[in-house]
Amino acid sequence: MKKLFSPLISKAIIASAILLPTAVFAQNVNEITIVNHFDKALNFVVGINPSSLPDLPEHFTLSPNNQIKTRVLDNNKEAYVRAEDDSNDSAFWAIEVKAGKPEFHGYISKGIAYSWNTQTIVFCTPEEYKKHNSCLG
Repeated sequence: MKKLFSPLISKAIIASAILLPTAVFAQNVNEITIVNHFDKALNFVVGINPSSLPDLPEHFTLSPNNQIKTRVLDNNKEAYVRAEDDSNDSAFWAIEVKAGKPEFHGYISKGIAYSWNTQTIVFCTPEEYKKHNSCLG
């Protein structure tokens, strides 16, 4: 039987098979953090395109001064998220990947303020927002 590859080529193929998944995984990961600085627990509902935020359940609650992280998939879809407390205060926002980076969209809120930067969205009281001109602190 004839050898198809020399031992050196065989080692290179094996090394490539081992390293390739690592190289693919090491690509830019778009991750965001959702932070609750509001004075009450916030209930979140990922109502449209929840698969774009694979590390989040469709419904989850964040207690005050807690946070959660998730990847944002670059799938040409916005994930639409509603945050609300038990007093009918609410905020509606979205997240997507644009130009290789997470991009937030703020739509509407009532009784809950929020601010964001490239990878973090923070919810706070309207009073805190007015005091610091942001929820980012």
